[in-house]
Amino acid sequence: MSSIPRCEPNPKSKSLVNFSAIPHLKCAFSTRSDGNLSPLRGADRSTALPRARLFLQRHQIDPHRTVKCRLSHGTRITPVSLSDGGRGIIEGREPIDATDGLITSHPGLFLYLITADCLPVLVVDPVQRVVGIAHAGWRGTAADIAGKLIRQMQMAYHVDPAHIHVLIGPAICSQCYEVGQDVRDVFQQQFAFDPKLIFSSKLNGKFDLDLIRANRLQLQAAGVPAAQIFETGICTKEYSDRYYSVRAEGLETGRFASVIGFTA
Repeated sequence: MSSIPRCEPNPKSKSLVNFSAIPHLKCAFSTRSDGNLSPLRGADRSTALPRARLFLQRHQIDPHRTVKCRLSHGTRITPVSLSDGGRGIIEGREPIDATDGLITSHPGLFLYLITADCLPVLVVDPVQRVVGIAHAGWRGTAADIAGKLIRQMQMAYHVDPAHIHVLIGPAICSQCYEVGQDVRDVFQQQFAFDPKLIFSSKLNGKFDLDLIRANRLQLQAAGVPAAQIFETGICTKEYSDRYYSVRAEGLETGRFASVIGFTA
């Protein structure tokens, strides 16, 4: 769709200039060249944390000022502060448990999560200098995690959604994301919009699901201007040589990281 602003796909793990033009904002995505960053999945999981720290350091991000959440495919959003720095990144510092989104107003604190097809949703209010990050799989999307992230930022930090900018990171595209009737039924019950907007029927009785469009609809409903919602344009399954993809390789594949924060 030509009306959707896009960042140029970048196969390397460096900040996307179109989004990071906001003063003092830094965001980045790892790739396979950074290795598997999941301590729970992948053949090399035992060395994931040192690689995660190396990835952060390559981007001049302090691992001790980075916070990771342990995903649960829910919609819990947790505000974090400087005292949470290092959680999930430094040995002995457990991640924020059972959480699929993080928000903070503390400059110098970075928010971090790992995915492999699900949407990493990175959010910034450059006026109030607040950042957020969320993991939007199909369950979280059906339950409006993106909208809840925006509303939580409003409640906690009094942000104006009209000031918010969003970047949807590398994630599976609709043409590669086939689901069954069971998934469509969940959206029929929970999704605030007509499921026909995001599901395409297939001859085999299954459906292609457009998670990106679903999250765009929810973000706009929460007050984020459409022109301020960006995508990397990278499908993790189509580019599984660069990014980890469960649909391409199975559940035990590795995970790549997304990170966002203000440097000062």
